Amino acid sequence: MRQKMFYSIKDELQAGQIARLCLRMDIQAKALTWADYDRTVGEVAGIALSGKNPIREKKKIPLGYQVPDIMIFCGMPDGSLDRFLSEYRKEKIAPVPLKAVVTPYNVSWTIYELILELGRERAAVLEQRKKG
Repeated sequence: MRQKMFYSIKDELQAGQIARLCLRMDIQAKALTWADYDRTVGEVAGIALSGKNPIREKKKIPLGYQVPDIMIFCGMPDGSLDRFLSEYRKEKIAPVPLKAVVTPYNVSWTIYELILELGRERAAVLEQRKKG
């Protein structure tokens, strides 16, 4: 499977920097569209879902929802994601707080559901840092 990265970045300069870095590193980059947020991570990544994935009701995207910046990685061999993130920092591209790797666990979630879960995880980490 080819290395892929899906992203939603509001800042056009930052989105361009990310796209150029992906091109240089031979990572197929695709900007997410509004329609993608209601599709599963697997559908967006081009991964066929197995019969093991339960059929469930998808969470609906509320009207007026503001999509946060996010990057989702798929098919990254060992060390490749670390190299990408290292180059990302070297290029001094503005940080993107929500990042995910496609896993067997999240492949059946919609992109919207993944964003919600990443937001909860990030809030928990920030809360833990405040306490500790």
